Amino acid sequence: MGILKGILHHWNKTSSAYDTIHPETEVAQVTDWNKGIVNTLASTGLSSLVNVLSSDSLLALLIKKVFDATGVKYSLRQNGYVCFGSLVGNLIIQWVSTGQSQEYITFPIAFSSKHSVTLLVTPYHSDGATHPSEGWSVSVTSASTAHCSLTGYDLRVLAIGY
Repeated sequence: MGILKGILHHWNKTSSAYDTIHPETEVAQVTDWNKGIVNTLASTGLSSLVNVLSSDSLLALLIKKVFDATGVKYSLRQNGYVCFGSLVGNLIIQWVSTGQSQEYITFPIAFSSKHSVTLLVTPYHSDGATHPSEGWSVSVTSASTAHCSLTGYDLRVLAIGY
């Protein structure tokens, strides 16, 4: 198991051939956004939003009231989550990092059902050792836990559900 990457093929009428585009490095060819807009938004907007939300300002209190009314909850810790509440159909995105000896993954908050969860799991070893690409599995065992048959590796988990 490795990093999932995508490649786009665009038909070039001039050369009558497909051009290969790598979205992670050639954003300008994939979208018509200005160069670096994602980086600019992430570095300015996100840090400002986190600062506002963590303060005791009037704006922070107002935003908190709106979040409470719509069911939006979040925890931005190492193992955290964002629950979008009624804004996006109660969508929950969670991230978890486990220790090497853990087979069970515990989500920060429970999903509505174990059948409503999709997992993306990447094994990680601090010395850079490669992990087996076959012979191990991950399954959601309940609304708040999952099980991984691969031990001896830290797991980086992204769980999406409702």
